[in-house]
Amino acid sequence: GFDLDPGNIIYKLFFEENSFCASTSSIIQESPSEFSIVALEDSEVIVYSANIFRKLITEHHDLALFQIAYLEKNWVVKKEPLEINLKSESAKQRYKELHANQKLFNRLKQHQIASYLGITPTQLSRIRRELNF
Repeated sequence: GFDLDPGNIIYKLFFEENSFCASTSSIIQESPSEFSIVALEDSEVIVYSANIFRKLITEHHDLALFQIAYLEKNWVVKKEPLEINLKSESAKQRYKELHANQKLFNRLKQHQIASYLGITPTQLSRIRRELNF
């Protein structure tokens, strides 16, 4: 997420178990990330440098193929619709879509959901009332 104001985190995306989360542009450009990655629950995290990872995928063709497939699936196929939805759908519709993933939805706090949707907690309360959630 982004921390634009102290204590006001803007949630960009939620990752579930067994996911690879990173700032891909930061890795590619070898520059610091413009956002933080925050674990919302107890997590086991593997940290490695971009250089070591590049060396591994250069030396191990199967790992390189896995990385390409993972990026295609999780950073292109999944992310593109999210970006389109952010511009074209209402917060109410995006809330319904997030709500459909109960496994993830039930683990999130209301302020995290509001931030992710780009609305205030008060606006989220109104949406929840309208939808009877």
